[in-house]
Amino acid sequence: EPVVLHLEKNKELFSKDYSETHYSPDGREITTSPPVEDHCYYNGHIQNDTDSTASINACHGLKGYFKSHGERYLIEPLKLSNSETHALFKYESLEKDDKMLKTCGVTNTTWKSDEPLIKTSRTSMSIEKKEYLQAKKYVEFYVVADNRMFRKYSRSIAAIRRRIFDMVNFINVVYKPLKAHIALIGLEIWSNEDKIEISETAGVTLNRFSSWRNSVLLKRKR
Repeated sequence: EPVVLHLEKNKELFSKDYSETHYSPDGREITTSPPVEDHCYYNGHIQNDTDSTASINACHGLKGYFKSHGERYLIEPLKLSNSETHALFKYESLEKDDKMLKTCGVTNTTWKSDEPLIKTSRTSMSIEKKEYLQAKKYVEFYVVADNRMFRKYSRSIAAIRRRIFDMVNFINVVYKPLKAHIALIGLEIWSNEDKIEISETAGVTLNRFSSWRNSVLLKRKR
């Protein structure tokens, strides 16, 4: 059975004041505001499947994620001369093949919430909370790629841009049921070196990043 994707451009993927920052080899900050209106990132659904979703990058063929009839799939163009030929993978199969823990270099994965999880009954939900959940929400998102990620993507700023744009486009699909839209307001790539010391302890790294954000980033990006 053929799969028909109905896609719409994610017109609000980027904020109006979107900017990008990277660093020269000698540490000089380089900030630009590249044109991003004519991008190739789409969200949508599968024809005749009301519970389906899709997050697709159509820059060079079709690449991305879609869910249909309860199954999750990844699609990407094959590296052949015929750009219309694509490979399709079932997401669960890829998860089983990859046994590595995805902890982003963090070793202490035993964090416990400081607050107990409180389940709220739908029947006891206040009118104000219902109105809030139904209202459209707009979240501004700033992404920082550290030097390790820069090296992982062969020191290619273009490759990191594509990866981050794919991620934010997909996040919009995840949060759409909550009526929340995620807009990317900026991307920073620590291309010469990390601006903080990265620790294997997540809390330490978070505190250092928060200090850098308050002392450096907020002065530049508000």
